[in-house]
Amino acid sequence: MQKTNTPTQAARIAAGNLDKTESMQDFLKSAKILNELKKGVQSMKHYLYPSVLQKQAIGAIKKSDTKNVVIAYQEMSGIKITVFLPLLNDQIKCAVMNSGDSEQQHKPLYTLVLCHSFVRCAEVAETLEELTSFCSELLDIVNLDSGDLAEVALKLKLSMQETNPMRSRVIIATPSLALKL
Repeated sequence: MQKTNTPTQAARIAAGNLDKTESMQDFLKSAKILNELKKGVQSMKHYLYPSVLQKQAIGAIKKSDTKNVVIAYQEMSGIKITVFLPLLNDQIKCAVMNSGDSEQQHKPLYTLVLCHSFVRCAEVAETLEELTSFCSELLDIVNLDSGDLAEVALKLKLSMQETNPMRSRVIIATPSLALKL
């Protein structure tokens, strides 16, 4: 892993193969990933070992001093898990902490995921729904994968009406659709 000394603190990570020195569950435990997310990964039977990419990147993404992370990856390296595990972990932790503070009115947390196509939106949504299957009461996966703008607007409006501060949202769309909203 190489770090640059730019003000944005970008980290560049590149990797490919599996690292079979420890199981995926042991790695996630050492990376301090929430139990519910670990169970989600465990239910995804093809993640027995972490990839080298995952071992390098998850720690870099979780670090608070790293604001930007550039990941160079090969196909089939587990990039969706690599990127989303630390993000969802932090988002769920923040939502739980917000709910415990009853003195303040907290707004739900949002993550916007932009994908190059509606097909990729569906792939990402499917992975995230499987990953968050054990903590679905804390997180809404909103896939705006339709070309019909009225349908998309309705789906987005319905997801925003929920006022529970513990419930955060991951909104998945294409850049062109996001600009239209």
